[in-house]
Amino acid sequence: MPWKTERLVKKKDKSQQIGKKSRFERGTEGDAGKKFYQSYKWIKFRKEKLQRDLKHDQTMANYWYQVMFKVSFKSFTEYLDSGKPLCVHCLDFGHLKPAQVLDHITRMKAGGGVFDESNLQWLCSYHHNRKSQKEGYMQQTKVTIVSGPPGSGKTTWVKEHHSSGDLVYDLDEIFKAISFQIKYDKPKQLTDLAFRIRDLMYRFIKEPNKIETAWIITTAPEADKRKELASMFGANLIRLAVDKEECLNRIEAQGRTNDKNWNQLVDEYFKLFQEIEGEEVIRT
Repeated sequence: MPWKTERLVKKKDKSQQIGKKSRFERGTEGDAGKKFYQSYKWIKFRKEKLQRDLKHDQTMANYWYQVMFKVSFKSFTEYLDSGKPLCVHCLDFGHLKPAQVLDHITRMKAGGGVFDESNLQWLCSYHHNRKSQKEGYMQQTKVTIVSGPPGSGKTTWVKEHHSSGDLVYDLDEIFKAISFQIKYDKPKQLTDLAFRIRDLMYRFIKEPNKIETAWIITTAPEADKRKELASMFGANLIRLAVDKEECLNRIEAQGRTNDKNWNQLVDEYFKLFQEIEGEEVIRT
């Protein structure tokens, strides 16, 4: 019937005039991510990673239950029965909660590696939803890594250049905070806790958050270690260049009284040291 054809044409013309899209167009627009997560390549990769991580996480859960006594028998058995890896955020709070989502720490849209294992983490639905909500208005932290030999003044330099609200990671300061010992004294009993705090801070920095700037203080004489950190955070590298004699003079002037062999530590740094092309070098 002609009138029906005319009516359909008018409706089509009207939808084009006001910029409307068909149901099919609306349903597929921006769905590239969904299609990727349904692809054979991702499903296969996720399955293989799940099997690898499951073995590691079950070993960790067993250690927490039988050695550390941090979790209940009920929590332990429920986790084992789930057949899933652990949610890394729940683990930070001492909970063995099965994960449902293999999440990209830095979103693909923001340049995060799709199959880069350092950019992947297992999350439960709760923490994945919270992260997704934050990513709508959070930002990526700008990270600067400050390295140099013992006694080069890394902490002092960062104190002079950081601003209020900046996040600063310094392993020596973490040990001091959790032990009430003098700085540079690192009780072995607290080493595991100190590195768990470090990992938590690293994970926080990598995710979108409200912190604009972060500083990571490290010795790291090997080029590979500094490159790995820089790659992990997309960070700038700054190295404080101080000669061996000056480092030892500063350490002596500071009166560091703990039982560390500072001469040996300084010697070891300069033996292992490797330069990186393009690294910013500051002489202090």
